[in-house]
Amino acid sequence: MWVHPHTAYVEAVEEAAGSRFHEGHDIFATILLEIERIHSHLLWLGIAGHIIGFDTVLMQSWRLREPIMWACERITGNRKTTGKILSAVSGGI
Repeated sequence: MWVHPHTAYVEAVEEAAGSRFHEGHDIFATILLEIERIHSHLLWLGIAGHIIGFDTVLMQSWRLREPIMWACERITGNRKTTGKILSAVSGGI
């Protein structure tokens, strides 16, 4: 299974330090990663549709993507969660 490089880094640091956080931390990190994954898939679906000349796919995938971006913003304070996972995964909740 592929893992984001920054997530793998943070988990390696946690393991090396021997620190584990409560179960809520793992659930929260999983939610953030899943939101980011869905956002990424919709982004690339739209771009692929645009490249093949089917701009309706671009517009509809970005329409579906917008509520996900709002959820990211409500959870992390930022529409993109890529940089936020470091603090979330390392116990910064």
